[in-house]
Order: sequence, then C-alpha cells, then structure tokens
Amino acid sequence: MVLFIFVQIIAGSAPGRKAGASDAHDISSEQIVSGATTTFFKNNQEIKPDSDGNLSIDSSDLVKVDYTWALPTDHHIQAGDYYTFKLPDSITPQKTDGEYPHGDLTSADGQTYGTFKIADDGTVTLTFNQLAADSDDVTGDFFYTGASLNLKTLGKQNIEIPVSQTTTQKVPVIVTPAKQYMIDKTGQQTSGGKISWTISLNNEGKEMVNPSVQEEMPAGLSFDSISIQEASVNVDGTLSPNGTKLVEGTDFTFNKDTNLITFIGKYNDTKAALSVTFNTVLTDLTQKVDTDFINKAKLNYGDKTEETPPVTSHLNYEPHEVIKKLFEGSSGNTASWKVQYYPGKSSKGITLVDTLDDNQHFDESAQISGFIDAIDGNNNFNTHTWLNPDTDFKVTYPDSKTMEITINVDTDMPVEFSYTSVLNDGVADSKKTVNNTVTDNNGHTTTGHGETGNSNTTGTPNLVKKSTGIVDEANSIDGWQVDINPNHETLSNYWMKDTLPNGLTLESGSMRMKLVDLDTGLTVSSNDYKLSTDESGFKVEFQNNLATTKDHYQLTYNTKYDTSKAGSFTNDVSDSNNDNGHGDFTPPRNTDNKKFSYYPSTKQFSWHITVNTLNKKLQSASVVDPIQSDQVYVPGTVRVFKINTDGNGNVDTAHTYGDEVTDSVRIDEPSTENNQTLTVKLPDGDTSAYMVVLSTKPKSIAHDTTDPANYGGKMYKNTASFDNGGDEEDLPANGDYFQGTGQLISKKGSTDGGSTVNWNITVNNLQAHLRRVVITDISSPNQSVDIGSISIDRAFHSDMPYDQDSLTTSSQASDQDSLTTNSQASDQDSLTTSSQASDNVLNDSLDVSDDESSDTSAYLPNTDKLKLGTDYTVDKQTAPDGTTTTTITFNPNIIIDSTYIVSYQSHVISSNGNGDLINEAKMTAKEIVGTQDTGNVAASGGVAGGSASGKIGSVELTKQDKQSGKKLANAEFNIKSENGLIDRPGTTDADGTLTWSNIPSGTYHITETKAPEGYDINPEYTGEGKTITVDNSKSSDSNPVTKVDMYDSKLGAFKLTKTDVDSGSPLQGAHFALYAKGSDEPLKGYEDIQTDSKGVYETKDLPLGEYTLKETKAPAGYQMNANNSYDFEVKAGQDSSNPVTLTVTNAPATILPHTGGPGTWQWLALGLTALALGFTAWHFRKNWEVM
Repeated sequence: MVLFIFVQIIAGSAPGRKAGASDAHDISSEQIVSGATTTFFKNNQEIKPDSDGNLSIDSSDLVKVDYTWALPTDHHIQAGDYYTFKLPDSITPQKTDGEYPHGDLTSADGQTYGTFKIADDGTVTLTFNQLAADSDDVTGDFFYTGASLNLKTLGKQNIEIPVSQTTTQKVPVIVTPAKQYMIDKTGQQTSGGKISWTISLNNEGKEMVNPSVQEEMPAGLSFDSISIQEASVNVDGTLSPNGTKLVEGTDFTFNKDTNLITFIGKYNDTKAALSVTFNTVLTDLTQKVDTDFINKAKLNYGDKTEETPPVTSHLNYEPHEVIKKLFEGSSGNTASWKVQYYPGKSSKGITLVDTLDDNQHFDESAQISGFIDAIDGNNNFNTHTWLNPDTDFKVTYPDSKTMEITINVDTDMPVEFSYTSVLNDGVADSKKTVNNTVTDNNGHTTTGHGETGNSNTTGTPNLVKKSTGIVDEANSIDGWQVDINPNHETLSNYWMKDTLPNGLTLESGSMRMKLVDLDTGLTVSSNDYKLSTDESGFKVEFQNNLATTKDHYQLTYNTKYDTSKAGSFTNDVSDSNNDNGHGDFTPPRNTDNKKFSYYPSTKQFSWHITVNTLNKKLQSASVVDPIQSDQVYVPGTVRVFKINTDGNGNVDTAHTYGDEVTDSVRIDEPSTENNQTLTVKLPDGDTSAYMVVLSTKPKSIAHDTTDPANYGGKMYKNTASFDNGGDEEDLPANGDYFQGTGQLISKKGSTDGGSTVNWNITVNNLQAHLRRVVITDISSPNQSVDIGSISIDRAFHSDMPYDQDSLTTSSQASDQDSLTTNSQASDQDSLTTSSQASDNVLNDSLDVSDDESSDTSAYLPNTDKLKLGTDYTVDKQTAPDGTTTTTITFNPNIIIDSTYIVSYQSHVISSNGNGDLINEAKMTAKEIVGTQDTGNVAASGGVAGGSASGKIGSVELTKQDKQSGKKLANAEFNIKSENGLIDRPGTTDADGTLTWSNIPSGTYHITETKAPEGYDINPEYTGEGKTITVDNSKSSDSNPVTKVDMYDSKLGAFKLTKTDVDSGSPLQGAHFALYAKGSDEPLKGYEDIQTDSKGVYETKDLPLGEYTLKETKAPAGYQMNANNSYDFEVKAGQDSSNPVTLTVTNAPATILPHTGGPGTWQWLALGLTALALGFTAWHFRKNWEVM
C-alpha cells in the first residue's frame, strides 16, 4: 500500500485578531471545502476514460482525492478551532507505522498554521492555531492518496465525494474485479487431519462449453467430499458461493478414481461463476503430520485449457484417541461421566455402546447432554455447539447397565456426551471403584475408571507418576518415577500397567524398585515382581514376597524420547485397584539457530550460527553456509566458539561463553572454488554447543538517501545447515536492513492539548557501539524548551520496534574494557560550553580523560538512568529568531551500546497554549566495533510537516548616538512577551540593528542589558523596559516589521537649587517637570521632581542635550514666579563632579492687599464714619457748654 498525504495553505493577514479562548469550537457548519477532484492510478499510471468515456477501475487501483478549501473572508476563528469533512465512503484510510495519517500545515519557511489528521472512519480534521486565527484569506489544498478502495459492487456506479455537510460530487465509474481468471485455487486446514480446497471458476463470466475440472490429489490425502455452488463475483475477484447448489448426477459427475469433475445438463454450456469445494483427509490418521501439501487443478472448456499454479496448504495434525472416557466425580448416589468421540471423519450413523460395571445402573429419565467440540491451537477439545437430543442423537437402553447413543448429525468434528450413572448401594460418600466401558461399531473401545468417596483422609493418590527429568541429553533419555501404595493399603496380587505414548520407549535394564519406608532404601529383588512389555508399554506384577503387602514402593526407570513424534509426552499408569496416575515430560528444545546483526559504519552483516544446543555427540558434523548472490563474504571473519547452554537447549547468556576454537575445527572459507560456500567441520565425539560467526557485505545497499536516519530498505537472507551423523537441519535467518526502524536517532512529540509538549528522542536504536555522542536538538521558535526537564534513560528492546538480538562472545566483551579511539576525533572531546549563555548551561564541566594514548577511562553506564554532570552535559542557546539549539554532549569516555530515550518538555508560545511545533534532532558520534574506532557516524531525524505560507512578524531595533546619529554596535538587549514564553537576547550589529524574527502579535518589553562601550544604558530601557505593541495584521507585507528606534548618549549631571529670594534660605518641596527642549511631554521618570530639605534636586543620568525645566508648584508659603520655565544644556564633561547647576528663587507670599484693591474703599468708609462721629460729639459738647 502506498500512502501519501500533502497539505498546502496560503494565508494572508487579518487585522486586530487576538488569541482565542482555550475552548475549541467545531466550525464544520461553515462552507469551507469548495471542491474536489478525483484521479485513479493503475501501476502508477493515471487511468484514462476509454473512447466511450467510460472510466474502468478496480479495488486494487490507487485513488487520489484533491480538495480545495478556504476560510471565510470575515472569519473569526480562534486557536484550536477545527473543521471536519469525510473522505468518500469508497476510500478506507490506512495506517502508517501503526497510526492513521496526520501532520502539520506548515509553510516553506517553517511556519505552522495548524494540523490535519484522518480518523479510522475517514473523517478529516483540520485544526487551526493562533497564526491561522490572526490571518485573512486563508485558503488551502488537501489531498489524500491511498491504495485501499472500499468498493462493494461491480458494474456502473457513482463514487460520491462529500464537499460539505449537504453537498456531494459524483464521479461515474465502471468497477471490474481486481483479479480476473477462469480458474483459481486455494487450500486451508479445516479440522483434524483435513484440508479443504476451493476451486473458483469463471469470474469473467465467459461462456464455457463442455467444462471439466481435473483435480490433482496430493500424496497422503484421500477424497472426503465435494460440493459445487453457483457464486457471485466480489470486487476483489473472489467468489461467494450463494447461488444454486449443483446436484451430483444431474449437474455434474465426479470420478473418485481419477478425481475428474465433469459438468453436465444445463451446466454443459454455461456462463455461471462456480465455486467447487473439494474436501480431503489424511490417508493415515494415526500418524503425526506437520507438513505442506501442494495441489493444483486444470480447467478444460471448448478447445481451451487453463491451469492454476501450485497451491500450498500446511497441515499440522496430532492424532487423537478415537474414544476417550472420563470420570467426572460423584455426588449423592450418582457418578458423572463424559465420553469424547473423534474418528477423524463424519460420525453420522455411529452408535456408541456404554456398559457399566456391577456397581452401577442407568436411570433412563436422567438428562444426557451432547455437544460438537472445537479444536484449539493446542489440539484441545472445547465445547462449541449444543446437540439437540430430539434430532441430532438418539439414546436407547437395552438393559439397566447398557446405554446406546446413535449419532444422527453429520459432522467431522469431535462430539462429546455427558451423563450420570446411579450407584447401586445409593452411597457416594463411601470409597468404591467404578468402571465404564465404551465401544463404537468400528471396533474402537476404551474404559474409564473412577473412585467414589474418599477414604484417604490425607487426600494423597495411591498411585503417583512423575518425570525425573533428563538422564542423558546426548542420547535423548529421560527418567521416570512411580510411587506405589503411598497410603499403605493392603495390596493382594497387585499389578501396575504403564502405557507409554508414541515417542517413548522403555530403556532395557533401567528399571529399579525400592522399599521407601526403610532408611536404607532397600532395593527390591527382581524375583518379587514380574516385568512384561508390549508395544503399548509395560506391566509390573507383584509376586512371591510382594504377593500381599502394605508397604510403599518406588519404581524408577528410563525411556528414550523421540521429539519427531511429539513435542511433549504424557505417561499414564493404572493398576489392579483402578487407581490412575500420569506424568508429563517436555524434552529440551532444539534451539539451534542463525541470527543477524548489523554494523552501520562498516556496512557489514554479522551472522551467528548456533548449533548442537541439545549437546548431542558429534559425528561427522559440519556447518554449511552458502553465501547468497546479493552479498559478499568478508575474508578472514570466520570464528568458531564453544558456548554454554542452560540445560534446556538455550544459550546461557548469564555466563561467559567458552573459548574460541581453532585447532580442533576445520574451516573452508567461501571462495570461487567452492561456489562461495562456508564449511566448518566440528570435532567427532564432542558434545559441546558451538557458535560460528562470519561477516558479509551487501553488494549494493538499498538506501533511502533522503533520510540519513534510515539504514536501508531491503531484506537479506542467509540459510545455513547443520549435519550431525546424517541428521540435517536448516537454519534460516533474515537480515532486515532496518527498513526505517533501525535508526541512530529518531524523534517524536506528543501533547494532551495543553501548553506542555513531551518530546522523546530515541538514540541508537541500531544498538551500535557509539562513543563521543553529541546530540543537537533544534526547536522551532514557537516553543520554549525546559532544559531542567531533560532525562536520559536506557530503553529495553522488548518495548522497542526493533530488537537486534545479537550475541557477544567473551573475548569481544573483554575487548570493550580497554577501548582505543581515533585521535582524529579529538575535536569532539571538548565539553566546554558558551560563557555567553551560562544561565542556560547545566553542569558545564566533567571530570574526563583527554589522553587517548591509553584509553583506560572508557566505561559502560552501570545504571539505566544517565547522570547529569557525570555522563552528559546540556547547553541551551536561543537565537534572536526564537530558534532554540539544545546541545547534549556525552562524556567522551562513555560507551553507548544500548538504546536510550532522551525526554524533555517544551512549552507552546501561545496565549492559550495552542501551537504547532517543529523539532529536529541530530547526532554525531564515533562508532566502535570490537577494539577499533571505525570513524564518524551521523544521523538526523524527527522532522515532520506539510506545506503552507503566511505572515510572520519581526521586531527591528536600531540604536544610534543621539547627537551624531552614529549607529551603535554591540548593544545588548532582551525582548520578553507578557506571558514570558518569548524571552530572547540579542546584540546590535555593525549597523546598529538587532532583528528578532518570528514575533507574533502581542505586547512586549525591551530592556537594554549592556550599553556599547563609552555609553550608558538608556534609562527608558531599564526595569520592565520599554513597552511596545506588535500588530502584524496592519501590514500588507508578508513579513511585517515593527521598528523601534532608540538613541543613546553619554550621560551628564544636573543640580537644581531652590532658595528664598530675599534670605537665600533653601526651599524644600518645590515641584518641577523636566522636558526635552521643544517637547510637550515630560521625560519618563522626570514628570514630578522635588527639592529636598536642602532645597536641592540632582541627577547624574541625563543624556547630553538641551532641556527645559518647568516649575509646577511653589513651596508652601511662597508664590510661583511669573516666569516658571528655565532652559539649560547638559554638555560633555558635565558629570557628577561638574554638574550643570541652576538656582531658582521664590518670594514669600503676603497678607496685605494690593494697592487699588477692594480693601481701599473699606478703609475709606471706616475713616469717614469715624470723622462723622467725632464731629457730632464736638457739636453736642459745644452746645452743652453754651447751655
């Protein structure tokens, strides 16, 4: 399946949009998708309509659906809003690497506008971020190309493409079968030893005259049954038998001797599609079978003959007992029984006769349950289908101890019946033995035994069988132990029978019996018991001194096992007291194998061939490995080692492997003379397991050069063989040249929708031996990396997508303790970090060795979590454009030979936490193979995205001398967003310019952290700094720039003195405002300055220039001067030791009225009144005297 996804966006700018709310909204009700086009491809070539305009396709064709869409011009979407639409129902989305298609809507310059994803039901979701919310004229193109057409019917029809919630576009097509044929064939195992072959005829609907089918019966199979039915043709070309069933003798004939099917009657000339089911069964159902059967068929019609290619069907069959009788226990006065019947063919017409012993009888009114059983993967029977007692089987009772069950249902699956018997004495709690014998009308018989009650208070069985394990692995001999009469019951004329399963044979002379109760473990004389053997096992009969006994005896013996007969064995014993026991034994597994590993720096495959893991005696033993034509043997790389096993055929990886073998083996390396075949002769008589190691190179590497993180794209195969005394086995191995999973570095990110993103960098998935590892992680400007969250942990390949699973010999392991390295890599040894970003550096020093001449400092990590400052350091640098480069430098002495996960978090730079992120991880290292440093390896990965375009803002700051206009370089600034997620340093260049790019709309604070040499920091850019507003939507430019011009000059000092105009006394509390000369706005920080108790105000932070000082309020008790504005100039050299001085005086305020004021008339009136009163008094006094 080929799958491509491509998304393209073209975006403009929208004025004044702000960050959206944190709640996402479904905007699917708006008309966004504007149209769609559909193109079909066959074998990567576009399918064109024929001359009649008909477009013929089938379900295997590739389809591409291309959508165009646009957000409304006046849209008001918010970050997180999403739009959904459906792919056509005829398209089934497919997963890639376990996930449905998804990706970013990304521009050519790396800016992201949103994401897309496709769900399993074909729903496409476009989710928009803040950048899309801040833009106008948002249009785009989305197309999906997939190889899975979900077509349901053949013929003329329309493929409907939804373009809105109410509108669809229709594409007329003619659907033909994906596969067309006159005859096709498949085969599969059905049940037990049966294979069902399906022959499909004429899905093209052609006319067939005198058709016949010749079936080729594979050896080992016999005919079982046949059925033929008319069929409908499916879109994939297969047939569904759902029409008329053909009748043998009327519609066709079948010759069982020649396996020839001849169609007659109305099917002698037909256009029908026909499905033939031809059932076969193993000829010998008593033998185990695990093999492939190859079959084919031939169709003859008219003068034409067509034949199917050979078809293979695998059959795995374990023979079963035809009849098995099981005692299920007792309760009250009844005993429960179960009989399982499986003849390997149809049971219809079979009568099972069940005969009870004298201790029981049948109750004809008791219920009998019948079932058809299913066979699981372990060949166990499980009840599956209930049988109807009225129609599927019939029960009769010839007498009280006999029951007959006649099977009426036609099934070749196992059947079972459950029922009860009645105990004659009516007591189930007392201990007694009950027996039950079942036979069928084909001569098969079995007897089941049970014991009611439980007189044994200890609950210990009186006959115990167990395996004692391997006695001689080289000769396939195991031991057994049977405990007889551990409960010390009285035994009289006792016998025990051991039924050995197929694959176990008794070892002559191995039997021993001892009396357990004596401390000495006295061995019983062979005269006191009789041993007899037959094909089914053996029988032991007590006699002479053991004719009557109550003692506990233990019988031990050995058997030889044959794993070709079975993978495990159950050994049953029974005795004259109707006691039963069994023991289980699983032989050691033959784990001979061939495995593969790969070293990327040398481009070599290493093959490990492990043989004789069962430690058998070697006799003319050899390992043969022909090198395949797509590989070249690397001369001199063959090595042979003895290895240990853990006793069960497994290589013992917990212990050191044996030494390399050179003298006792003979190696014939691959060459032209021996047709590039390796032959290793192993020593006779040895029982050791061996490992043969060799290396090959691919003749040409299928390598995806567009992604250097991927090593390859091809499967390489090598099959070796091991022959020991004529017993030969093939040891195949496949070398996947990593197919994109065996990477040196890869990266993934995930988020729960909040503002935190979790990143994982997978390092060394190849499990190569790496040293001097440096990981450089580059994060897009719209995120802030939290370096404090970095953690490096070992990954275990049981949880990883690829397990290299290679073996290391003891000498190879010891070599790693004294690794030497290449002096050419010395430039990678430095672990110092940039002092310019010391606040972004974690533990920037390591105690490491730089002396490579004696590289004894190399070490492997001894914990699963690497330690910061000991094993690695971290450095973070943020560029003015917001790109963050995080460098993780591993200690040069550490050897990385496992897979590690570097995890950390970043925070999305967006007001509501929504954003789309792009990260790229790169790695450089030295790779080590054995004891040699093999040079550099490098890889990169983790970049994902689509295609888009749109606006992105920047802030451009220009710094210059205020007086001269000179551009000022090396001034250091920092810009910080109100939410703190953007926090970037920067330095002006030679043109006095500093540009911070990738700045979204919002409010920012710019601070000056260091002034150019000879200048002081501008006070306006201290503290919280200068506040600016960025609004990218106001510009028609695709990359709008917000410009900030600032001026610096050397600072001077100014001293103001306020005094009384008459006395010259200092005046406190005089208020002034300071202006740049000619400005109507006071300087920031100088809006209200006051004189102190000494009548003084002074500052030393005024840039050189001309100023105006205005008095805004006189001191208490003083009046404002009529002229309250004073100009002055701060010149070079007027610092705090020589400030500009200005003295301003004030006159006291008075309570006397001013001349000409309203108080004059008041005094005049008062004087005239006094004069009048005086004149009146004089006049009266004079008159008095006259009188």
